[in-house]
Amino acid sequence: MRWEFEDFMIDRIVFTIVNAFKHSSELKKLNKQQVASLPEISVQALASVGLLILDFDGVMANHGEPKAFDAVVNWCHTLHQARADLPIYILTNNPFSERSQFFATVLPFINVEPLHKKKPYPEGVLAILAKSQVAPNQTLLIDDRLLTGGLAAILSGIDCWIIEKPFMDFRKRPIVESFFWGMRKFERTWFR
Repeated sequence: MRWEFEDFMIDRIVFTIVNAFKHSSELKKLNKQQVASLPEISVQALASVGLLILDFDGVMANHGEPKAFDAVVNWCHTLHQARADLPIYILTNNPFSERSQFFATVLPFINVEPLHKKKPYPEGVLAILAKSQVAPNQTLLIDDRLLTGGLAAILSGIDCWIIEKPFMDFRKRPIVESFFWGMRKFERTWFR
């Protein structure tokens, strides 16, 4: 089992590097499409969106949390009240069961996509597009990472907004949050 995990990680790293170089100009443009945080996005800003895909870690809560923050939950309810016709999906690289239970009870109008291959592989986005039957040019992914969600969006032909100030808690998870802070910093500096 250990070798399978390591092989998968190596494949994913190589896939990311190859596609990051291939799509570097698109990643640079995407790096400029930043929004402060999910609760700061107005319903009006999403008026032309036909399908919304959200990442979880950094976008809806700190990394590893089982529930979205109250401000995010309120934002989701406000969006749903204004746009009940808008399909919303969660596409996370960490879809553990507590999260699925949270969405089923607190935000039942949001679909949690089962993990196919981790982002930046486009399979999760493509599966959501197939289920929803919404065109890629009407689809928006909101993520906190250029080389995971951002690259998956580019490879899927959909639009993406990057969260400028992702949720983080260095006191609760100092190593994990420091790692992801460093990755975001690297990505945003490299693709300026």
